[in-house]
Amino acid sequence: MAILSPVSSWWLFGVVCLLLVACDAGAPRQVYACRCDYVTDMDVPGQLLVDVCAASQPKAEDEAVECSTAMGVGHAERCVCGVSSEACAASLCQQTAARLP
Repeated sequence: MAILSPVSSWWLFGVVCLLLVACDAGAPRQVYACRCDYVTDMDVPGQLLVDVCAASQPKAEDEAVECSTAMGVGHAERCVCGVSSEACAASLCQQTAARLP
């Protein structure tokens, strides 16, 4: 029974990680239209509509939270996204609308 040396096992681990990243990077990316609920620093709730580019819906929701927060409206609490018919190749963080209740 052969046991991998520590160097071999780290090398194998690195190769596996590289393959996972490469596979994820090659996944087709879609434009997602997202609605994000946020709260301002004055505790005023609102909604922000943004478009993001992602490989999956869960990733789109994470990207939309980051995108909304980066726009400076307040803390994005959660985003709900639906896939659009457009494909995208580059990163996308674009506001489409904002609403206060």
